Amino acid sequence: MEIVVHQGESADGMRLSADDTDVLDVKNPAQATNKLVSTLNEYGRRLRELEKPSGSQLTQAIQKVLDISANIDTTVAASINRNSYDRATIDQKCNTWNWGVLSTDRGGTNTTNAYNNLFTVGPWRAVWALSDGTMGTSQSSRKVKQDFLKPDITLKQMRSVDWTLYRFIDDVNLNGDSATIHVGMIAEDLDDNGLGQFVEYNDDYEPCGINYPMLGVWAIHEAHLAHDRIDRLEERLKALEGKIDNGIEE
Repeated sequence: MEIVVHQGESADGMRLSADDTDVLDVKNPAQATNKLVSTLNEYGRRLRELEKPSGSQLTQAIQKVLDISANIDTTVAASINRNSYDRATIDQKCNTWNWGVLSTDRGGTNTTNAYNNLFTVGPWRAVWALSDGTMGTSQSSRKVKQDFLKPDITLKQMRSVDWTLYRFIDDVNLNGDSATIHVGMIAEDLDDNGLGQFVEYNDDYEPCGINYPMLGVWAIHEAHLAHDRIDRLEERLKALEGKIDNGIEE
């Protein structure tokens, strides 16, 4: 394309022919603009043609997709075999891995079955579990306590519940008459009688367990009350005996 300086003349001063379609006349803005737009559109069309894949390229791409689909099971199986343990390796690792074992330097027992790890020497503590699974021991030092109050629990409340013998439903379903017999209390009975301090609740705040160690603390308190009453009765008995003895002497 040639750009002219003067209307009707080329850059070298030659007259333009009427059929010279590749020439822009800068003295004719409308003609120059239309010609430029047409030329740019033509270039755009040619570029788009270059981006289109040829028939052979499309055929090759389609064939590759079909090959992958036809061999997908073989491809996946080969990948699994390359990146997975075989059965023998899995069995070997299961036999050697220490499932659930926590070393002693991290507070553990170094055993896979704490139930069979019987203590015969040394001090030990009861282990408790928080709702998130964290395990630890309970603290009872005055240093970690505050807001001391007397429990608002009456003897009538405590006498409204009692212990019982029972067996767990799952244990009976599994072992029948051989299911273990336990002795304890019913969490709902404690909850119904306002003794929630001794009850453990689930996320829906339904009774699901009993804090038996805390019940033991209550038993100590009741023992104190019982002994106080015995002391008072003994004092009254002695007073009555004294009166009787005095009457006999008179």
